[in-house]
Amino acid sequence: MLLFAFTIELLNKCESFLDLIENDDRFELYILVIPLFNYELNKYEYKYTFDFIYKKNKNIIVAYENDSYIDIKSYNFDYVFFQRPYDNYFPEIYRICNVVKFSKCCYISYYIQC
Repeated sequence: MLLFAFTIELLNKCESFLDLIENDDRFELYILVIPLFNYELNKYEYKYTFDFIYKKNKNIIVAYENDSYIDIKSYNFDYVFFQRPYDNYFPEIYRICNVVKFSKCCYISYYIQC
């Protein structure tokens, strides 16, 4: 399973979901930290978000390295969870219309109580 993460604020809104998944041995959750819009404009927030998530979850994937976005297809995730239903926030490679070609896509509302 993979969860896309842009900001700490969005990640905190699905904390109850994350707790359930992370405490269930049937699932292995990875978190992909994606820079919001433009890496150069948001690299400090990106690093801050990465550091925050890394303290809680060691299964973290860096989306942007060496001036490009990594391809997640090779990870063979069964499910990819999105926290935003709008594709314009995502780099082309991570848009739902592309990810659905190799994984089941799920949307987590801004608030979920489990």
